[in-house]
Amino acid sequence: MLSNILLFIFVTSIDTVKIVFTNDIIGQFGEKGATFINPVFPPPLGGAASFYTYLKKERKKFPDLLLFDTGNMTGGYVSGQDVDIEKTAEFYKLMGYNAMVPGWREFFKGGEGILYLKKHGVTLLGANVVKKGDTTQYFEGIIPFKIFNIKGIKIGVFGLTTEKMPLFANDWWIKNILFKREIPTARQMVKLLRKKGVDIVVLLSAMGVSREKTLADSVNGIDFIFGGFMGYGMREPYENYYTHTVLLRQYRYFSSAMELSIFYDKKERCITGYKAKQITLMEEDYEPDPVIKRKFN
Repeated sequence: MLSNILLFIFVTSIDTVKIVFTNDIIGQFGEKGATFINPVFPPPLGGAASFYTYLKKERKKFPDLLLFDTGNMTGGYVSGQDVDIEKTAEFYKLMGYNAMVPGWREFFKGGEGILYLKKHGVTLLGANVVKKGDTTQYFEGIIPFKIFNIKGIKIGVFGLTTEKMPLFANDWWIKNILFKREIPTARQMVKLLRKKGVDIVVLLSAMGVSREKTLADSVNGIDFIFGGFMGYGMREPYENYYTHTVLLRQYRYFSSAMELSIFYDKKERCITGYKAKQITLMEEDYEPDPVIKRKFN
């Protein structure tokens, strides 16, 4: 009897934090074919409508599920014309995102686009996105981090946009914006969040895969990096040998989402494990919600 009680106490000290994230959707919210499975007869992917069905199901099991995006959600042309920033804000709100890092494409309409997203309820995390004339001030509409309390577990989330933005952006997009160096900013954020008593540190990255791996190797204290921007998707998580930071990335154009379960021991105050899973948004698996389907197809 005593052993059963002790086993029960041990088991219930482990809680699960469920996080889902997307990256590089690039305005592809509607249905399309999964040509990576069959280029001739591609099975249908449900896009936003199937994603909504998946989220509704998961939130029944995990009401405090966290949902993030790592940038480049916005569609449109590189010229900055016909950029559908409005669709980005609408999708973000309907899916119930908690935060996103602004990627390259979120700057297609310059500072006005960033302010539009902020005005319409989008939480933008950009710890290295500051005012050009005063680097102690974050650019309007952007905050450096946010702390979420899930079952008594504090998750600190911060964002980094590529410091190489001037190489990719038209001058007018970022005329009043400076992108600080990624690694020093990450170190500052980790130190600050740990001082605030955060249990799990998550980075939303719009830096690109090579820079994310460099940062994972160079900065101690980041538990998970959700990657985005330049580079390839990854079928399996990458865990740095020295820092044990875990990097996760998926494929662009919204064929899937990434689901992460973090197992946390509240008694010992430590992560005991994690499980990552790619969620391919097949219509066969996740019947498209008809209301969402009409909005985005």
